[in-house]
Amino acid sequence: MKRALVLVAMLACKRTDDDPKKTTALPPTPFDEVDVDLPPGSSDLALDDRGHLWSIAERDRVISEIELTDNPIATRVTHHPVDGVPDGVDTEAIAWLGGGKFAIGTEGQQEATAAVMFGELGTDGRIAIHPALSFTNDQLGVVMTKNHGVESLCGRGDDLLVGIESWGTLPDGGRWSPLIRLHGGAVTEIAKLRLTSDRGKLSALYCTFAPDGTADVIGIERHYGVSRILAFSDALGAKEITPKIAMDLWTVVRDRYHEKLNLEGIVTLADGRWVMVNDNQGAQVDGPTKLFVFHSR
Repeated sequence: MKRALVLVAMLACKRTDDDPKKTTALPPTPFDEVDVDLPPGSSDLALDDRGHLWSIAERDRVISEIELTDNPIATRVTHHPVDGVPDGVDTEAIAWLGGGKFAIGTEGQQEATAAVMFGELGTDGRIAIHPALSFTNDQLGVVMTKNHGVESLCGRGDDLLVGIESWGTLPDGGRWSPLIRLHGGAVTEIAKLRLTSDRGKLSALYCTFAPDGTADVIGIERHYGVSRILAFSDALGAKEITPKIAMDLWTVVRDRYHEKLNLEGIVTLADGRWVMVNDNQGAQVDGPTKLFVFHSR
């Protein structure tokens, strides 16, 4: 484990120009870098009722249960084999729904597909996955490309938010990603989530729901040259959502990790700390899979 002090741009950050790499940073924010036994290509995190983390790998058919301990901070991991994922599909996102049930986001390796599957943890420790819902270009309002499907999920019970990695262009030239609401496995709304850079894509979501249905959300927008934590609220009936940049990590990714850190999962622990995971499977990223535990702000 390593402890680092990093310069990040918080909610009040101000862009100095149109280059997404350049921001005015506020004082250092500490985080712990934690070794964890996860397969390559770990792409997302979810949080269950006990405070356990769940991580899913893109192509290894396994979902990993992570117990995070403190004093000293460490991890204990249980790997759960996954059954039922179709060939040619990457599992990119995971949400804990309660009662041992999960939602899984997928995309096509060679085809432009995006889908949500559902799974349940069995008494034998295996997780059986069943296809459920696929999305189309006409439905989403964007032209999907291969490897850019359902990259992020969050929710609870019957309610889910689904983030699509493919993006569209707004009338003012800005960019947006589809943000889909599901209830009981059916689409109820699709909003346009405005992106904050000229190249970043939505790669992770974590949310909680208020009694009126409003979702309070944090997410990750990332690409080469972009690594940002977004914060926003999604009220029922919202058509377009403009997030705030809650944290800009690009200077950390560039300087400490030589542009090779790809963050693709985020949750908020009960004590307010953020936990993120990196996906180390790609042409321009490398290094071991780790958890990044940010201290409470």
